[in-house]
Amino acid sequence: GTMLRYASEALKNDVEIVVEAVRQTEVALQYVDAAFWNNRGIVLKAVRLDGTMLRYASEALKNDVEIVIEAMKQNSSAFTYAGTAIRNNRKSSQVVVPRLNSMSPRTVSHSHCCLVNEAFGHEGALLQYAGRTLQNDPRTVLHAVRQSAGALEFAGPTPRNSLPIVRMAVKQDGMMLCYASEALRNDRMLVLDAVRQNGSALQFASEALRNDRMLVLEAARQKGSALQYASEALRNDRLLVLELVMQNGNALQYIAQVLWIAIQLVLEASLHLRVR
Repeated sequence: GTMLRYASEALKNDVEIVVEAVRQTEVALQYVDAAFWNNRGIVLKAVRLDGTMLRYASEALKNDVEIVIEAMKQNSSAFTYAGTAIRNNRKSSQVVVPRLNSMSPRTVSHSHCCLVNEAFGHEGALLQYAGRTLQNDPRTVLHAVRQSAGALEFAGPTPRNSLPIVRMAVKQDGMMLCYASEALRNDRMLVLDAVRQNGSALQFASEALRNDRMLVLEAARQKGSALQYASEALRNDRLLVLELVMQNGNALQYIAQVLWIAIQLVLEASLHLRVR
């Protein structure tokens, strides 16, 4: 890549050569004229060869819809280098573009969609690079979470308090309950969905729900260690613990000390009777 410094001026403006040089080492950038990255035609060719080349484009071209689309066709992660105007707008006329069929195989009835939503629908984790406006936009976050539950981590307060969005996330990964609003962590049905997917999600439920017998049973059935997150009262509940231990022996280590001693005494008495 550094050999670019010895190339002729004509070759330093050859898109294929520059892209290959920069791929090898960013040091090659110092041998490329700044005007190269502000030339729309050249940048368009560059991103078609390697979408991540968008990172070197001028700010104006990073906000050029066609260039961003072409970059994302080549590499969806190129969205991380899109300009602020694009990353902060969902429905403006600047970012409403023909559907990128090459980015998604799904069939839809409409012929147009939002570039930003398409990006998140393709790779939900990209939400972390969006502006705060979009991170707090329910429709945008819904697109992201549908693709990747982990996108909820980067959502704003409004989506985190949206039952449909959070439910979609916890059904994919129960542990996403930790990003739900306080109000939703007290929603019994939502927490039930979460612990059925991952019993350990019980730790993020409200105090009241960690004292809910049915929820604790569901969580511990899914993962015995979830019993440790139940209220002390339930960890002292003999019948509940007995049922869980019969189903999942791993739960035994998380019962309250008093109950554990009682069970030991019962086992010792049982053993003594057998010996007799």
